Amino acid sequence: MEALTILLSSLLLVGSPSGLLVDRITQSFLKSTFDEANTWQVRVDNAPVHRLLQGQVERVRIAGRGIWLTPDLQMAILEIETDAIDINPDNFREGPGFSFLERPLQGGIRVGFTDTALNQWLSSPQMSDRLRQLAISSLPRVAAAQLERYRIVNPEITFLDNRIRLQVELVQLPNPDPEPPSQPFELALAVESGFNIIKGWGLELVDLEVTVNQEPVPPLVIDLIQEGVREQFDLRTLESNSVILRLLQIQVIPGQLEMAGFLRVQPPLNPSDDPDT
Repeated sequence: MEALTILLSSLLLVGSPSGLLVDRITQSFLKSTFDEANTWQVRVDNAPVHRLLQGQVERVRIAGRGIWLTPDLQMAILEIETDAIDINPDNFREGPGFSFLERPLQGGIRVGFTDTALNQWLSSPQMSDRLRQLAISSLPRVAAAQLERYRIVNPEITFLDNRIRLQVELVQLPNPDPEPPSQPFELALAVESGFNIIKGWGLELVDLEVTVNQEPVPPLVIDLIQEGVREQFDLRTLESNSVILRLLQIQVIPGQLEMAGFLRVQPPLNPSDDPDT
């Protein structure tokens, strides 16, 4: 989140009244921040020159396509449109935090991914353990304990009409002292579900279907998984870091997922404004 605010507020530090120059500098900043992108489009609506030099911009619009977030992960779409930005340039380089903000920084964000790009990312060597840990944290305790005995191989995600399907194979980890030696046990797990947004801050699974070796799991397991996802996905936890993020829309079509949201970053509380001081 802080990287995003630094990106937006950096536009104000160029010290130039020329909108075209600001746009070009912003594009150069984006290209240096991300590994690679097919296209970048930037529009900075400047305030009058004296306000620009004071750290104020009317609006920033950024649109990117085919953005490589890492060498293994490509984002299909990134669009950002901010409200007016107001920072204190003198405080910008003070270090971590949002002390440079003179008022809340807020705007809309839209991101999109293809299932092809996500499958390339999921197949990278470092993702297997991360995916396993994510699954363990989202599952009820009993199921998570069982998953600890397996490793995840061949993950595959598919975007359908308003639904997402995830298929993985689970291979039992070898026993360090098998008596007698046994063949690794394998399971084929398939999960398919729709989604529902809860008041912008939460997410719940809709019409969840889970099969193990093509056999449906009991309804009790379905209920426990749904409860685990609701507990893990709670954007309100960001508010302790002065960040408000709300998910406004999820659109799933064959091959692509798009999400739209609202981001608001609060400036730190001024001690003089604290009623307890």
